[in-house]
Amino acid sequence: MTNACTCASFRGLDRRRRFGPGYSGRMLAPRRSSGRGRGIRAQRRQILIEAASDVLLARGRTRFRIEDVADRAGMSRRTVYNYFPTVRSLVIESAAELYGDLVENLRVLPPADADIASGEAVLEDLISVIDRTDLARISAETNHVFDGLRSEAVAAGALDVVTVLSEDLSAEFARRYPGYDTVEKDVIIASVLSGLAVLLLQWSAERAGTRSARSTRQWERVQRRFVDHMRTGHRIFRSD
Repeated sequence: MTNACTCASFRGLDRRRRFGPGYSGRMLAPRRSSGRGRGIRAQRRQILIEAASDVLLARGRTRFRIEDVADRAGMSRRTVYNYFPTVRSLVIESAAELYGDLVENLRVLPPADADIASGEAVLEDLISVIDRTDLARISAETNHVFDGLRSEAVAAGALDVVTVLSEDLSAEFARRYPGYDTVEKDVIIASVLSGLAVLLLQWSAERAGTRSARSTRQWERVQRRFVDHMRTGHRIFRSD
């Protein structure tokens, strides 16, 4: 059975680009702000994450090599390890970055009214973000990323990615709804992302990463059911 860790595509990225171990690309410029600090070091870190994401998409986790990341970023292996001491730490960050459309789609939502911050508002924003993101395509295109790994490794990787992505979304929501209860916000984000990860992993495994007009329609129905469930399950946070 094919395993997958689902992840979102970069805006403007040519998904058909493929490069081998000997590829030596020009120095990348960050495709978007990392949201985790400014300055040269933050920019280089973001470039490495995006280069690693490209390598993951092209070669999968089982053939992922630091040498390919260094070549893609136009940096040395030593520089890569200066920013990411282990391969696992870089893989987790780059896989989470592949989910980046979810964060980007949150950033482009219309401005929120911070005075009416509530769990219901956070949940509806998350639902809007999910609706704006082509998750069926994401699942099909990135199914190969963790292909060949044992199911336990895929599950652990998915959990790590959800953790990183939850932190990024939590930071965005903190700016969107300053002063809103941190615990409630983070519980909603984590539970929605965890449920979505389970749904996408199962969807990808059952369809072996394939995509068609029929499977896309099926996914849309599944997604609507998921959204309905999320709305029902989070009424505990609904404002009176």
